[in-house]
Amino acid sequence: MPGVGKSSLGKKLAQKLNWQWFDLDLLIEEKAAKSITNIFNEHGEAYFRNLEQTVLKESFAQTACVISCGGGIISYSTNMQMINEHGFSIYLSASTSFIKQRILQGKELRPLFKGLNEKEILQKISDLQDIRDPFYKQAHLEISIPQKDANALFYKALELIQKA
Repeated sequence: MPGVGKSSLGKKLAQKLNWQWFDLDLLIEEKAAKSITNIFNEHGEAYFRNLEQTVLKESFAQTACVISCGGGIISYSTNMQMINEHGFSIYLSASTSFIKQRILQGKELRPLFKGLNEKEILQKISDLQDIRDPFYKQAHLEISIPQKDANALFYKALELIQKA
């Protein structure tokens, strides 16, 4: 889901493993030479999801890396299956209210939430969770966010990645 800290955890894991870190959204923006918001505005979500899958497949050529993926990628096509076949997946789960707060605190409202008020954002998050949850549950590891002992979860994730 958006706003749960995928980039922060991804960077931290990559640093600890001495691996490269990639943010799939940044790779998409680089490939398209425009922002995610502009891709959505100019071409729509279906175009974005196809581009996202293309960049995901290209990222599998990388080794010794951590890739932070956008929250919606897993529910399109066979993306979750491919992710699990090519690496170790971690699902960062959070409550709808936590995600809403993170989204509202962001610098720019994410494309899927543009034009929505707080109540509508909360409903949209809930709807997305309902759709995506079966895919998220296929991840190798689920971490609930926020955590009182985030360090323990970080080291558990690190241990499992190193064994994979």
